Amino acid sequence: MEAKEIRKKDIHEYLSLQGINPFKETSIRYIYYSPFRNEDVPSFSVRKVKNQWKDFGTGESGDIIDLVMELSNVPFREALRILSDGDSIDIPYFEKPTRPPKQGIEILSVNTISDKNIIEYLSSREIPMDLARIYCSQIEWRFPSGKRPGMIYTGVGFGNDSGGWELRNSFFKVSNSPKNVTTIPGEKNKNMIFEGFIDFLSALVWFKKEKFTPSVIVLNSLGYITTLIPFLKEVETNYLFIDNGKAANEKIVALREAEVPMEDCRYFLDGYEDFNDMLVASKK
Repeated sequence: MEAKEIRKKDIHEYLSLQGINPFKETSIRYIYYSPFRNEDVPSFSVRKVKNQWKDFGTGESGDIIDLVMELSNVPFREALRILSDGDSIDIPYFEKPTRPPKQGIEILSVNTISDKNIIEYLSSREIPMDLARIYCSQIEWRFPSGKRPGMIYTGVGFGNDSGGWELRNSFFKVSNSPKNVTTIPGEKNKNMIFEGFIDFLSALVWFKKEKFTPSVIVLNSLGYITTLIPFLKEVETNYLFIDNGKAANEKIVALREAEVPMEDCRYFLDGYEDFNDMLVASKK
């Protein structure tokens, strides 16, 4: 069997045949404890769409052949033989998952921000247009399964790493599928973490920046922060600018228990709910 065909074998199914099952499954990946070593926090993942694995503990990644070479400590040709012989022939071929039809929100257009209502909305949040246009777009959308499927709505959109959008205007705070975090590359050994994009933009205004030096992670949903623990542990420091409140406090506890290197920067908020509340109050 040629290497090209073998690479089409499903990594998740192969690991299952080896008795290696995922610790957790998300919409885009399987998360495992590393099969290469003992660890307390899972740091090994398999991407569903790409059928690729990555060990965040070492930075190594690859396809199913690379995986067998690592697991069995064998050269390339021996890995091919292992994956071609015996029970390995029964490993299913990888089938790229198909996305279900969009439900709830249909994106109609993506443009540079120019709509008066969007500009007024962002102005009410003390976000200047020159900054908003760097990171955001003007989005038109509709709710095809709603009561008014033909009604078109316009708002500011902030894209995530999977191609979905966080959508805001004076009346809506919604998001379409796929939902995910947004990462903005910067200094590799430091992260600045925000709960939402309005707070991220507010911090840029507060610190008089157009771009932060560290990498930025905008969660777009607080719940994502615990799923990122394996990745957050790989950097020198994580600066947390998430909202004040009980839910955020619980996440902080979880990060500390996982020994995530971090600095809780919510002291900047000085009793306000979030960064934007503080920014708006400072302008009055």
